[in-house]
Amino acid sequence: MRIAVQLYTLRDVLEKDTWGTLRRLAEMGFKTGELAGTYGKPLAEFAAKCKEFGLSIIAPHVGINELENKPEEIVSLCRAMGTDLVVLPWIDDDVYKQGWAKAAQRMNGIGAAMKAQGLRFLYHNHSFEFEQEGGRPGYDVLIEAADPSFLNFEMDAFWVKHGGGDPVAYLKRMKGRVKTMHFKDMKPGEKKEMEDVGYGILDWKSIIPAAQEAGVEYAIIEHDSPPHDPLQHVAKSRDFLISQGLKD
Repeated sequence: MRIAVQLYTLRDVLEKDTWGTLRRLAEMGFKTGELAGTYGKPLAEFAAKCKEFGLSIIAPHVGINELENKPEEIVSLCRAMGTDLVVLPWIDDDVYKQGWAKAAQRMNGIGAAMKAQGLRFLYHNHSFEFEQEGGRPGYDVLIEAADPSFLNFEMDAFWVKHGGGDPVAYLKRMKGRVKTMHFKDMKPGEKKEMEDVGYGILDWKSIIPAAQEAGVEYAIIEHDSPPHDPLQHVAKSRDFLISQGLKD
């Protein structure tokens, strides 16, 4: 399991200085990032710059409408970035309001189309998936209805905890199906605010080995709304993961 960074965390500084920010990440030791846009830069130029700085891209985050209506563009994007992974990062409630099993069928269809082009399709959770459906979390229904041949997962440890779930228990249950994982921590207290990895209440001493045992390929550092310089936040999280034996 390798350390990576979700570039969404750095969106404000990437907007202001795209190439300088990518260079800083490389200088800090990062070798892998996850894509959430190219900040107004042409895809080919963005891909070339990532290669120049020695940064590989795990996967792009792509909306469900684009995945369904512009699959050729998504395939081209992944190939330009040299990755075989694509992630659905969010869905509106209209996608699952008729039940998570039906949502899974829709995602299975996307995954089948992606697989036909040599890509692996993942779904990234937030906390709304843990609202009850039929007396159990909707996420449980989704997991059972997802065809592992077409749909697997990018687990977000913070949002699992936020929704009332146990990341370690889900990792054990979903062994082999969680391909990447968002690592971010939670501050103590009722507000459930985000914190840098290793400085909150999540049990990383248990989560990290469970993720490794489950076959997670990348531990992706993320902080949705860093209060200070986002580069400092991701560096702090990276330092913690290095101290736990992980490598870039």
